[in-house]
Amino acid sequence: MAMRPGTRGPGRLYWASGVLGTLAVLALAYAVWAGYLALMASQGSVPPRSRIPVITSGAQIASDTKECASGGCWRQIVLTPAPGQSPHDLAVEMGVADAKRYPWLLLDPHSVEVGSQINGDELSIYVQY
Repeated sequence: MAMRPGTRGPGRLYWASGVLGTLAVLALAYAVWAGYLALMASQGSVPPRSRIPVITSGAQIASDTKECASGGCWRQIVLTPAPGQSPHDLAVEMGVADAKRYPWLLLDPHSVEVGSQINGDELSIYVQY
């Protein structure tokens, strides 16, 4: 069967439907994965290190631990501010002076709470679901 000039053959239709089908399968797989994580996340779940705010101005990590108590688990980073900087100034600079809830991300479909507490000369930052 001869095609008229300027018309598109069935190859393009198959290609387009294959791309759309693949995207639909990927979207469904992501939705199932995110739904599973949202429903089955236990109190023992700890946010990944990537959810910690960027550490600025020469502060040093004194410790990076996973803590648990009756309310669940969280990641805790203890920072020593740069010389001449107070823990409060570091918290303000990093945006963790007040506890905030951040929305989910593509690779971590849970919202997280990030906050801080000053302990002497150190700043303790927590991240929890």
